[in-house]
Amino acid sequence: KRPLYFQSLSVQPQKSLICTRFVVQNPRRSTTTMTSLQQSSLDVTQYGFELLSNSSVSPSTIYSSSLQINYILKHSKSGAQIILYHSLGPLCNLCIIVGTSAHNNGGHAHCLEHLVFLGSKKYPKRGFLDTIATACSSEGTNAWTAQDHTAFTFKCAGSNGLLTTLPLFLDHIIDPLLLESDFGAEVYCMTDERGPTGVVYSEMKAREYSEMDVGDREWRNALYCKGNDGYPELQFDTGGRTQEIARLTHDEVREFHRKHYDPSNIWILIGGQNLPCEELLEILGESLDSYTKDVSTLSRTQESSNPSLNSKGFQAIECDVNEEKMEVDTESILRRDAQFLSSDDEYGGLVIAWRAGIELENVEESVDALVLMQWLIDTPASPLNQIFVETSVPSATHIGIDVRLFHNVALILSCSGVPKKHGLLQTGVLSTKILNALKYLCDDEYSVPCNDDEIEEFKHVRRLNVEQLQNTTRRCYLAALESLESDPHDYLIDTIVPDLVYSSGIVNELWNTKKGRIRAVNPPTRRLEAQIERFCVILKECEDALTDSELESKFILNWKRKLNRFFVHNQHRVEILLHPDPNLAQLHDPPTTVETINNTVTITENSTVT
Repeated sequence: KRPLYFQSLSVQPQKSLICTRFVVQNPRRSTTTMTSLQQSSLDVTQYGFELLSNSSVSPSTIYSSSLQINYILKHSKSGAQIILYHSLGPLCNLCIIVGTSAHNNGGHAHCLEHLVFLGSKKYPKRGFLDTIATACSSEGTNAWTAQDHTAFTFKCAGSNGLLTTLPLFLDHIIDPLLLESDFGAEVYCMTDERGPTGVVYSEMKAREYSEMDVGDREWRNALYCKGNDGYPELQFDTGGRTQEIARLTHDEVREFHRKHYDPSNIWILIGGQNLPCEELLEILGESLDSYTKDVSTLSRTQESSNPSLNSKGFQAIECDVNEEKMEVDTESILRRDAQFLSSDDEYGGLVIAWRAGIELENVEESVDALVLMQWLIDTPASPLNQIFVETSVPSATHIGIDVRLFHNVALILSCSGVPKKHGLLQTGVLSTKILNALKYLCDDEYSVPCNDDEIEEFKHVRRLNVEQLQNTTRRCYLAALESLESDPHDYLIDTIVPDLVYSSGIVNELWNTKKGRIRAVNPPTRRLEAQIERFCVILKECEDALTDSELESKFILNWKRKLNRFFVHNQHRVEILLHPDPNLAQLHDPPTTVETINNTVTITENSTVT
């Protein structure tokens, strides 16, 4: 599953009929020996890199041939980190990760995701990158912006296309043109006939008040700014809000690029089968060397003039950490109402989010939480589906789950298609039923008295047992292996990016500043092994429990305690009730004041940029 933000439409090129023989080829490629990534004798220092790790890491010993990380490198001059991995199949993959964190709703990171594709100082022609990329037996380039990073990807058949595109792609990302005229067309501008327009602005206008986006925005805002352990960066929309995008300036985007797109804040993932490793490192080293003086030195020596801001331009917030277990306090549970755009007002939604008390480095507990949530909703026979969906009078048409791997993991339960006519869109009605159902499933006492009808709704559902947990874990395990086999490149990116982003760079510095201490972070590749290994451990424990009644009792008791700790007795919970509103679009039109217009580029009837 890809991150919520934004698989950009603007970077999906049309398929080109350009013949590959016109692509400029490096003459040394015909003479360089193809060195397999599986060799461990490669001297990386001669190309300007430091070897951080060369131990083979794979998701599973059984499937080690499908995906295997061979080298983790660091460029000595720029600080960029590189992961080289081996994967079976004809496709080669390039993924460039930039750690980005929002400090308002202007959508700076999202705007840059679009603008870097419009040309670099070395290759200023718009569309040049996608033309070359498409000519290299690929579908072109792509990108997305998440809450804590921006990713740029490229896949092609064979290593020649990757070696051709790599230096061009890096140049567009690290040293883009960022012209003011491109900002007006791609981000936001005011036209004489059509009013406010722009690719980024139009994209966000189309989705800003959708049920999914409103729910996601509200739970982040409530959950990570609540109490004494808040992380305000997570409350903002990295994609941008239309009213804030309308006020965004070209200079602000350029400054965001200067602070965040430093090579030391970039990770480069390159993989394929039998890549020419020596050639690859030579090209990569030469490219990164050229940016060290102009980009890296400038951004690291420039300090903020505001003493309340740290070196990255963000305000440090002092907060204490209270890691002791606390009793449930119903008054501390935050409940909010929000409106989303809908064609009618009959069906709404509910989002319940927990800060689970699981740190990012605790892979095992993250997997345990995922297994429990899948057990709750995975099939029509799952408990919550049986209670709330598969009934004669359903309380929702769909229940979904999500595990967000921020530095402090968030667990999300969302209900859509909640009918208004049964009073379920009143504050606390449906959420109380869900919490009571969870308590019933783990044999806990009810927090509020339940009438006979509510208890009757739960009685036909089986409580947590070994067989159900075994079946759910096996489905999760097989889904992970299927994803690994069908697309190892995407599996790798989805698995290790959270640990990459929080291991070093700007995002890591922000989180450590708030804690006042350096927090332990996984090695970037640990999750790749530990995730599948944890599935195997749970399956083995289930097998043992089925053969020993004493082990079975202890096993189930342990998992019920996890269910209690993650959900039932977890006071770090927010409930977002989503109400449909057909008139919402008219209430939130962007401002067209003189101040806003003066901060934007105006396009006239002749489509000339002024």
